Amino acid sequence: MNLSTRVLTRVSFAALCIGLLAGVLVLSVANWTSADAQGAPPPEPRRTAYVDFLGLLKNDNLLKGRQSEVADDVERQSDEIDRKWRLVIEDLIAIRKRNKPDTPQYRKAMADQVEAARKAYAEKLTLEQYAQADLRDYAIKRFTELRTLCREIALSLGYNEVLNIVRNIEDVAGSQDDFQALQQQLLVSPVLYFEKAHDITDIVAQKADEKWGSRIEVKDLVFVLEGSETPLAPNAEGELEIRMGQKGSFKAVVLEKGEVLPTDNPRAELRYSKRGLGVGDIKVDGAYQTPQSAPTPPADTFTVLARSAADPTKTATVTIRLLDAEGKRLAAPEPPKEE
Repeated sequence: MNLSTRVLTRVSFAALCIGLLAGVLVLSVANWTSADAQGAPPPEPRRTAYVDFLGLLKNDNLLKGRQSEVADDVERQSDEIDRKWRLVIEDLIAIRKRNKPDTPQYRKAMADQVEAARKAYAEKLTLEQYAQADLRDYAIKRFTELRTLCREIALSLGYNEVLNIVRNIEDVAGSQDDFQALQQQLLVSPVLYFEKAHDITDIVAQKADEKWGSRIEVKDLVFVLEGSETPLAPNAEGELEIRMGQKGSFKAVVLEKGEVLPTDNPRAELRYSKRGLGVGDIKVDGAYQTPQSAPTPPADTFTVLARSAADPTKTATVTIRLLDAEGKRLAAPEPPKEE
């Protein structure tokens, strides 16, 4: 499991923990407290609405967008860490190959290689911790905003209390066994029966989409070589073939409500990233330069992703196939052998 995958996995668990920390989500939407009891009429009878709040939070587009943004950023920075320390480790391996195992030079190079691997791991661990803190803070923010929206809608419909429910036990249980799933459900929602007419989950979801949703699309991700205006045509497999030594820029079309946005519109901003090690550098604006030599370990294809800055849940991807300088497919080199 790579670093960005762990980040997404843990933030899903973090979102679940937020729901659990909320316990039984009870919104006293009338804001009636015991302090109001003196000289006040008795409280009105309970008029209870029900919301699958955990489901709303897990499917929240803004939270999912932040998850995707952070995962891409983690992967990009993780690639940089790997590239930096890989060069150091390759130099140390070369020193070991030039010396016999019983020499001081060999032993020092081995110790330095172990230390370099440790530092690389520590940098990745710190990166993951910062990412988790970012996602936790944003999840709490979205939790608060969605809870406020539930309160407003419940009040408008004449309710004075909202209880949390779980519509689909699978969303909470995951891969746990039946007994754990039952315990989890009771922790998140002790409501064993309710009248579905008072389930306002769909109303809240619709209002949330109207308030925070977007109608952005990202499509037609292409690559334009430097000095050209014509995008590369895909091969029979739908891949874009780029030769070693070539450079250019990735571009994509952004639409909102079916209309193409001009490139100078702030809502048309895209952020580009790649998935793959040793396959060259791509800037956040889409500028790309192939590697100077064939990737090691062997990798002749990788994925480029264009993500909307306005709505990070909307993306477009394309597969890139690296060719040699003559336009031939790369022969997978033998990985270096250590003594």
